[in-house]
Amino acid sequence: MENIQDKDYCNLLAEKSLDDKESFAKLYNIFFDAVYNFVFYRLRNVDSANDVVSEIFLKVYAHLKDFDKNKSSFKTWLFTITNNTIMSYLRYSIRNKTVICSDCFDNLSSDEVQQPEINLIIDEEKKQLLAAIDTLSKNEQKIILLKYWFEFSYIEIAEILNLTYANIRIIHFRAINKLKKYFEVV
Repeated sequence: MENIQDKDYCNLLAEKSLDDKESFAKLYNIFFDAVYNFVFYRLRNVDSANDVVSEIFLKVYAHLKDFDKNKSSFKTWLFTITNNTIMSYLRYSIRNKTVICSDCFDNLSSDEVQQPEINLIIDEEKKQLLAAIDTLSKNEQKIILLKYWFEFSYIEIAEILNLTYANIRIIHFRAINKLKKYFEVV
């Protein structure tokens, strides 16, 4: 079964991708949704997200020879590139005064339920959760997204964000407390 959580399979595909474009296509298909959703949440603009995701996968392909499964999993390596590319894009946008406008969050989940009344409830819960996450600092947002939506461990998150394990745990603890307080008020 091809899925984002199968670390060994993804690492093997990454190694094979150096000589086999079909293996890279499989990696792309496995990780595209997760990378796109993470980028879209951070940028909140469809066109910008599309551009950045394209740039991410071009960088990944160009630097596959640098991937070392003994240092990290492919998933961690990919999300490190993803985070760094987003940060570069945001720095570029700020320097060049590019406006990033918000789009709606329709594409955050591909497993939508088909009943309209249930979709309405789910959409409202998503909006409340996203509003709560928006109250957090950028680092807190990244940690919550990586931990709960992309199921990274604290160690992997520390590697992706270039922070210590202890720092990630502290920021996570504070973020969870802020979210609890937010929902007590709402």
